[in-house]
Amino acid sequence: MDSEIEKNKKIFFSFDIYSEEALNLAAYIFEDRIKFSSSKKDNGAEFVFDNYSENDIRDFVNEALNQQCRIDLATVTGPLTRFIVTKALISGMGEGKNE
Repeated sequence: MDSEIEKNKKIFFSFDIYSEEALNLAAYIFEDRIKFSSSKKDNGAEFVFDNYSENDIRDFVNEALNQQCRIDLATVTGPLTRFIVTKALISGMGEGKNE
């Protein structure tokens, strides 16, 4: 069951934790579900939600965190992923030469 509806709920996302890309992706995913405004600050971004339940806002915050985790994971595993794909492609090309 949804919690109480809140008006002008402000949430600040620090750029120490969330990248602009993660926040933009979350905003894009929720643009049809939740109306909000955002403004960039020196060290983060502030989102203002109006007339939405705490559950809706929690879902948005969780999506922002999910996007940040996805971005962080891609940064860490990207080089290994590219190596594996390159190795697979080179191995596939070499099969025709042995015949």
